[in-house]
Amino acid sequence: MKKKIIALILIFTLVIGSINYNICNKVKAEKTEWTIIVLVTLNGGNINGNTEYAIVGDPGDVVTLTPPTYEGYTLTGYDCSIGKVSMDSNNNYIYTIGNRNATIKALWSKSTSTPIPTVTSTPVITKEPIVTEKPTEKPTEKPTERPTEKPTKKPTIKPTTRPKSSTFKLRSNTRGIALSKTSKNTYHVYTCKNIKLALTTRNVRSVKYQLVKKNGKRNAKQWKKVSRNSVILKQNIKNSVIYFQYINGSGKKVFVKTKGFTLDKTAPVVNIKNNKTYKKDIKINFKDTGSGIKRAVLNGKTIKNGKKISNNGTYKLELFDKAGNRKSIRFYRKKVSKKPKKTPIPSTPKPTSIPTSKPTEKPKTVAVKSIKLSKSNLQLKVKGRGNLSTSVSPANATNRGVIWKSCNTNIATVNNGNVVAKNKGVTTIIVYSKENPAINCSCTVIVK
Repeated sequence: MKKKIIALILIFTLVIGSINYNICNKVKAEKTEWTIIVLVTLNGGNINGNTEYAIVGDPGDVVTLTPPTYEGYTLTGYDCSIGKVSMDSNNNYIYTIGNRNATIKALWSKSTSTPIPTVTSTPVITKEPIVTEKPTEKPTEKPTERPTEKPTKKPTIKPTTRPKSSTFKLRSNTRGIALSKTSKNTYHVYTCKNIKLALTTRNVRSVKYQLVKKNGKRNAKQWKKVSRNSVILKQNIKNSVIYFQYINGSGKKVFVKTKGFTLDKTAPVVNIKNNKTYKKDIKINFKDTGSGIKRAVLNGKTIKNGKKISNNGTYKLELFDKAGNRKSIRFYRKKVSKKPKKTPIPSTPKPTSIPTSKPTEKPKTVAVKSIKLSKSNLQLKVKGRGNLSTSVSPANATNRGVIWKSCNTNIATVNNGNVVAKNKGVTTIIVYSKENPAINCSCTVIVK
């Protein structure tokens, strides 16, 4: 009786063992994917889901993947959502963490030479797979693993070792401002408009810029960040260059600079005032502290600094600097006429003999002493009219006639004191005495 009970217990344990073995093998057969979640930062969060394995690190870290082994199955490779899995020199699978979370799946395939036992109700069948499975595991794993690992070794190493190529280009709205290819500043650009620089970059980061005087040195404390890949300069800048600093794809710090330039928005300065009449000789002095004077033109002719003006007339002065700024001035030169000296009239001698009959006396002539105009300045609009009147002294002058004259009939004309404006400008109306032209008076007419 005892022998029967012992035999039944042995049979029962064998049946249960075979069932557990088959169930475990079926579970392993269904496991064809193994998931790795790569977390980029140490945020202290929980790993959700039924994750088999988790890697936590920072961007750029290289981790080694160590998947579990399953009996009867061979690792065939990895399926990665972001990046690539490669092999190192020791035939280990490695992965470089990127800038965000990635999911990696390890894939297995069934070994063809390994039988998968099935669940049976009889205790006899359960012993055979246990004995036959052990010798077949070792020879089947070695030949299947080697051919699958070798083809993935060579092509995956090359992309990780190649440095990324970088691109840094510059475009400007000002002609001539570009990146300098030599260390010498032999070319200089002048402009009077805002400078806009647009950058085109690839695999470039941490772009900064700095203004440096021509042939000067960089200052580590004066770097400014470039926003939206553009730099705009609006203030006056004299004899300077722009240095750019960035980090290329290989992680190296690179410095480049532009050609020399001057941004000058200020027009030249001159000692002559616009629309002013000068009665004395005057010298024209001009200068430009920004970019320098390019040329000066007076009434269509080029002049030098210090030009002396002594002749009467209307003058137009134009100044140009190297940056393109222009200044135009109109002025007038008028000499003051001096009154001539009066010549003494000789006295007539008295006759010695007294005539019997008195001769008829001639009327005495009274000379003109001065002429005055009702206005010294007259302002008119184009096609406008104005009146000027004269007063001759003394009032009993014998010849009170006058002559009217305009110095520039293209600007204004005069007829018996009636002034008619023709074009914009400044001219002079002069009235002379018919008896003595040296006696005259003038009026300045401004036409707007």
